[in-house]
Amino acid sequence: MGKTQFRVALIRQFPSFGSYWDDEDINSEDNGLLSSLFFFYKAQHLNFEEKTISELPTILEEIVSADPNDESDIANAICTSCLELIDENI
Repeated sequence: MGKTQFRVALIRQFPSFGSYWDDEDINSEDNGLLSSLFFFYKAQHLNFEEKTISELPTILEEIVSADPNDESDIANAICTSCLELIDENI
């Protein structure tokens, strides 16, 4: 899955992410997309339905598990961003 496809999938899952993404100035790289998503999620998660929240890990897992040879920039960005979040919160 490419960056554009991933962005479309995120906007499908979180429609208000589209305008949030457009307002962000860090969206030029794959990690920027994930950073934007995490900032958006942190700011908006209380407004989401539980089903919407519970589907996000599945979306991310499908992208990462579909890349066993570590060739997808998006899958790599997901893993890197998750590790950075863990590191920041330890």
